[in-house]
Amino acid sequence: MLAKITSYTENIVRVTQLDIDDYGSIIPVGEVELLFSQHDLNLYELLKNSTYAAIFTEKDLYNKESSGFPLDVKLNNIILVIPMTLDELNDEKKKVIESAERFRNKNIELKKLDNSNM
Repeated sequence: MLAKITSYTENIVRVTQLDIDDYGSIIPVGEVELLFSQHDLNLYELLKNSTYAAIFTEKDLYNKESSGFPLDVKLNNIILVIPMTLDELNDEKKKVIESAERFRNKNIELKKLDNSNM
C-alpha cells in the first residue's frame, strides 16, 4: 500500500492509505493501524525517518480465500517498508497519468475500428 505515515510508537504505526487517480491526484483512502516488531530497529528507523512509503504487510502475502487463515484474522503486521521521497511520489503520479492516457488512447482506437467495421 502507498501510505503517508502519520504517527508511530515502538510497535504501531498509523498511516493514511493513499491512492493515485488517473489524473495524478493523491486520494486518501482511509486510516490504517499497522503493527511491527518492537525488536526490529531497522523498520522503526525507516518509519521514523519517512513521510511516505510503500508498505507491505502479511495481508499482501496471503489471499484470505485460499489460505488456512480464518477470515476474521487481521494480517496487519508490516513485513517491508520502502521509504519514498516526495520526488519519488511525484514520479509514481506521472506513471499513473501516463498509463491512464495509454489506456484511453487504446480505447479510442478500438472504438474507431469497431465503427469502421459497421
